[in-house]
Amino acid sequence: MNLWLSFKEVLTIYSYLANNEIDKGRLPNRGMGFKEPLVYREKNTSDKYLNRRIEVALIEK
Repeated sequence: MNLWLSFKEVLTIYSYLANNEIDKGRLPNRGMGFKEPLVYREKNTSDKYLNRRIEVALIEK
């Protein structure tokens, strides 16, 4: 479920940027879900928020 939600969020942002004239070749995308947490063994709400993030990186032209 988390991986599916992650992928859905990635596609939403990817589509928005692509529809607003950002070249699709500059938009690498992947959903990570639970595979790459910043905080292992979440202990509180702050840890959960750190792991439920969206990272955006544009590749230079």
